[in-house]
Amino acid sequence: MSRFALTTVGIAVLAAALHCGTINNELTFDDHWAIERNPNTARPADLAAHFTSGFWGPGYLKRDAAWRPLTTLTLAWNRAAGGLDPAGYHAVNLLLHALAAALVALLGRALGLRDEAALAAGALFAVHPVHVDAIAPGVGRADLLMAVLALAAGLAWERRRPGVAAGALALALLAKEMAAGAAAALAWRAVTRPDRGGRWRWALPLAVAAAWLAARYAVLGALGGAHPGPLENPVAHAGLAARLWTAGHCYALALAKFVAPVTLLADYSYAAVEPATGPTAVAIAGWALLATTIAAMVLAARRRPELSAMLAWWLAPYAIVSHLGPTLPMWFAERVLYLPSAGLCLAVGWAVGRAAGARQAVARAAGAAVAVAIAAFSVRSAVRVGDWRDDVTLHAKTVEDAPRNVKALANAARDAASRGDAGAALALVRRALAVRDDVALPHLAAASVYAQLGDAERAAAHLDRALSMPHDLATAAETRCAVLARFRPDVAVPACEAATRAPFAGPDAWMFLAIAYDRTGDPARAEAAFAMALDRAGAPSVTLAYNYGIFLLRRGRPADAVAPLARAAALAPDRPEIARALADARAAAAARR
Repeated sequence: MSRFALTTVGIAVLAAALHCGTINNELTFDDHWAIERNPNTARPADLAAHFTSGFWGPGYLKRDAAWRPLTTLTLAWNRAAGGLDPAGYHAVNLLLHALAAALVALLGRALGLRDEAALAAGALFAVHPVHVDAIAPGVGRADLLMAVLALAAGLAWERRRPGVAAGALALALLAKEMAAGAAAALAWRAVTRPDRGGRWRWALPLAVAAAWLAARYAVLGALGGAHPGPLENPVAHAGLAARLWTAGHCYALALAKFVAPVTLLADYSYAAVEPATGPTAVAIAGWALLATTIAAMVLAARRRPELSAMLAWWLAPYAIVSHLGPTLPMWFAERVLYLPSAGLCLAVGWAVGRAAGARQAVARAAGAAVAVAIAAFSVRSAVRVGDWRDDVTLHAKTVEDAPRNVKALANAARDAASRGDAGAALALVRRALAVRDDVALPHLAAASVYAQLGDAERAAAHLDRALSMPHDLATAAETRCAVLARFRPDVAVPACEAATRAPFAGPDAWMFLAIAYDRTGDPARAEAAFAMALDRAGAPSVTLAYNYGIFLLRRGRPADAVAPLARAAALAPDRPEIARALADARAAAAARR
């Protein structure tokens, strides 16, 4: 095996080893919707279900405008092999990231980079902190799988194997729609490379993309465009000028995250970063940088076609999420930089290669700069992996770094209420409402918090306010169920039954249905509903374990209650009511022996 091959393997190992801490992380954030609550991930053999549904499942078909059947299939295979154990999903993601890093090095060499320069590009890609947003969550599978297949298509394209490239590109498009940018990058390369392999070769990747677009339209009934709420993408329904300034702002932000990934966020919804609706300094700088990058790509096409191709690998995939095309489901996300950043890493490798051919001092300085960047990025990535340990940690970190993020504040408020910290929960929900009280989410969070604190009047008031606004049906149904189960169990039973039938019904709906059944004197149905909740819970839940234990204790089954109460106590050792219930269960169980 050559030194280049050995080093490429080493880069793959580095990529996996640096992020191996994710193996111990829970499923977090969007994983609950894309994996745990998505009925398609429980159907590994039902190809029709995967190819005729949107990414988030049948219930979100018309709303989401994402069609990624290959990704959902791999998630379903994960679930078939290991259930909802997070380790399996994380292990596959690690493998895909390792492959992607190796492919960046191989593609760099195929594009004409010196071995050292290609390896530098691969190593930079392997350790870049902005990639943690794609590697750490299970839902990042879409970006990882798409990138591996798109880079494989690029490598086959450089090796003059157009059939293999077309097949890999088709699979990449079935993994995530951003691969349409890879199709454009391949077409650009066919037009600009010195040894063009046929007059119409550029048309092949575009034909593959056109076929995919037709299939996507047949399933979703739309060529593109999501329907996000005002928090997820504040400029989704704004005018052309606001979207153009936003495009400049986001381009500047993307480059800043690549160069200096200091502050990283799992969620850029309102108001993590204030959207640019006018000619701000950042937006103007972004447009200037974008124009410069495009000009560099075009001007390099004749004399430096390899550099032009690398910049195309950055610009073309990024264009899909640039706010210059269809409406996006989010304002910005770090994970969408996963494939585009490969182009920038390759461009850095190209610069390193040029420096290596210059004076010795320049070569040494370039090598030292890359080494320092790789070391610094490695440390930042390792720290960032820990931020994704679980929902509570991720929500708290997001609030710390983006204190006006309404979604993060609402999520952190629910977390605080679940662990019995009433003061923190109320403070967080009030902060969320202070930022935006004209959208449903903070009111749903307030209703949930006040319900857990036993304040029926305020819980009902915020619930009514939320239901009077456009809202997420699943979240609203579960919150209504939770409020009624605590204060009106007779009314809660039909409401909670409806919530469990809603698309993406999660474990909370079943748990509160169980509580409602129990409080209306139907313990058999209550236990069955608890069983459904436990079956759908992908991660340990203090609230679910505690409520199930209390149910068993009240039904005169203290020995059975010990296990769930012990689990709740281990998850929340600072909650005295859980410790008391566990002690009571153990004492009662011992007395019956």
